[in-house]
Amino acid sequence: MATYYAREFIGTSVDGTQNPPKMANAAAVDGKVRSIDATKNPAGGTQALAAADKLYLGRLPAGAIATGFFGITDTTLGTSTISIGTLAAPTKYVNAQTLTTVNQKVSLGINAAARDDGPLAAPEDLYATIGTATVAAATVLVLETEYKATA
Repeated sequence: MATYYAREFIGTSVDGTQNPPKMANAAAVDGKVRSIDATKNPAGGTQALAAADKLYLGRLPAGAIATGFFGITDTTLGTSTISIGTLAAPTKYVNAQTLTTVNQKVSLGINAAARDDGPLAAPEDLYATIGTATVAAATVLVLETEYKATA
């Protein structure tokens, strides 16, 4: 029976293929989990989000690894979809997910290809793009970005 090592452990003291062994990337192995909350607007707000509108979610620092995205809303978003990514790649992390459960933190997932990328080489600004239908002005919507970092 063969033993294989995950990418994060190749060349470290665990697999013994490199002398001296390299250190595992601290963001990938034992990294500190951090999060960024982005709230559309407080209850009673006046800003609706129409299809194709973007909401700035914050900046991932260089060296970070995005691990998941979550949403919570007080009103079902119905057929509205949420994609999360950058301005250049708007569906890099999340592609057209719906959010119909109310008052409960719901995972929007993360695209496997983006999760597999490893630590970011440079900081990255994140945006949510609304698709299909408008999110009403009075809707409270919080989107949480979870990531691992070295510090």
